[in-house]
Amino acid sequence: MKRFDNKGMMIFPEETKPLNIPKKLMVVSECFCPNGHNLINSRAVFNNFKGILLKIVRENESGLVAISPIHNDKSKISLDIDLKEGEIYELRCPICDATLPIYSSCECGASLIGLFLDKNLNFADSIVVCNRIGCTNSDVRLSSQILEENNL
Repeated sequence: MKRFDNKGMMIFPEETKPLNIPKKLMVVSECFCPNGHNLINSRAVFNNFKGILLKIVRENESGLVAISPIHNDKSKISLDIDLKEGEIYELRCPICDATLPIYSSCECGASLIGLFLDKNLNFADSIVVCNRIGCTNSDVRLSSQILEENNL
C-alpha cells in the first residue's frame, strides 16, 4: 500500500465499518390517556421524534417528564421537576390531569402504568411503564401479545 500520493501527501487508509443501524425502528406516533388526549408532544424531541409527555405527581410536587417514543430507548427528560431515583410517582395526563391507569404490579414493588396506543383504550394495544424512577421495566403490547420487554 502506498504511503504518499503523487503530491507527496500522506495517505491515511479509510476504515469502512458497517454502520450498526437497526433494520426496523419502532416508534410510537400516537399514545393516549383514558380521556383520549394524545400524549405525543413536540416539547421534547428524541432523535427527531416527538416524545411522550407525562405529568408526574408525588406528595406536594409535580412536573412534566418526556420519555422517548423509540422502542428500547431509555431516554427521558425531566421538565419542571427534579426526579428522585427510586421514588414512586403518580402518572397523569398533562392535558386533563386524569390519572393514568394501573395495568399490573411491577416486580420492583411499584406499578406498571398503561399508555394506550389508540383511542379504543384497550390494554391489548398499549405501552406499560413502571412509575418508579430508575426502574426500566416496561412492555409494548399489540393485540394482546407482548412484543418484547423493553426499556423506555
